[in-house]
Amino acid sequence: MRSAECGKYCPIQKKVTANRSRAAHSSRCKILRGNQRFFRRFSASTVSSATTCPFLSPSHSFTRSTQEDCQKELDRIAKALKSDKADVGKGPTLLAYLNEWLVEYGEPTLRHSTYVTYDGYFNKHIAAHPIARQPVGSVSGKMLQNFFTEKGKSGRLDGDEGGLSPKTLRNMRNALNIALKQAVFNGVIAANPVQGVRLPKDKKKPMRVLSRTEQSSLEKAVNASHEMCVQGIIVALYTGLRIGELLALKWSDIDLDATPATLHVQATLARQATPKEYDRDYEIIRHKEGQATAITVGDTKTSNSNRKLYLPQKARTALLKLKQWRDMMQDTFGNAWGKRRLCNYHTERRPHGTQDVFG
Repeated sequence: MRSAECGKYCPIQKKVTANRSRAAHSSRCKILRGNQRFFRRFSASTVSSATTCPFLSPSHSFTRSTQEDCQKELDRIAKALKSDKADVGKGPTLLAYLNEWLVEYGEPTLRHSTYVTYDGYFNKHIAAHPIARQPVGSVSGKMLQNFFTEKGKSGRLDGDEGGLSPKTLRNMRNALNIALKQAVFNGVIAANPVQGVRLPKDKKKPMRVLSRTEQSSLEKAVNASHEMCVQGIIVALYTGLRIGELLALKWSDIDLDATPATLHVQATLARQATPKEYDRDYEIIRHKEGQATAITVGDTKTSNSNRKLYLPQKARTALLKLKQWRDMMQDTFGNAWGKRRLCNYHTERRPHGTQDVFG
């Protein structure tokens, strides 16, 4: 990567001397070019002698496709810093803005499961912290850094000791970043304070896989069982399907007569907070009136998860057994047993509570 000084005066870049007696402009503004994009870094420690800059950290950076676009973004930030909208202490509180964003931008564009997750981040984690009552224009990177540091140490809300995992912190940061990017675009704040937040790296645990001996023992236990639904374990074992993908399968997704047999994964099933009836992303397939959750079917987790698989012989055999059993149950109970789905989802009350099973 090659670097060069742009040689242009940066209108918002200021530096404060050690004794803080005066502020001086700096004309240094670095552009880095790599992969046909320009990277610009600037600092804005103060906006005036009496105003603290609402930026997240002493430095801020962004990328644009051209040098001209970089300069336009700098000009926009400079204008925003001088405008009334960028004044510290003005505007709604952070929590009020985030809830407004959820209504105006989150609900119409996010998947319901993502919307529920973001709502939890904002109205449980952030709402319980003093930062929620800060005007959104005065929220700095340092405030957010302290917030995430506290959450990493003792941020659990389930009563257990300890902090949130690095993954949860990263997801919460991403949610805030999306919402506050919109605030910048709308002119509510001058720059996004989330961009200066640094989080601990997530230490990946080694994946636990079954040994050949364990796999053989599991298959023997499944084949010895009189519960036909356990054949789903063999299907999962030889296809790598997620549990939600397995439960969402329809018989129309499976072609056992093809050579080789195929299986098309294009949906996932989950129990989640009940979506609205007009939700575009999910079909509610089981819901009891008054219940806070529902069983839903929606698109796969990512577009790459929508895939076609060739079935190993053992997976095909397991599916043949399930199909023969389904045909027998339909002869006994009629169409009420269900034709479409590989798994008929129902609840079975056990001594320890209600457990979701399929059969």
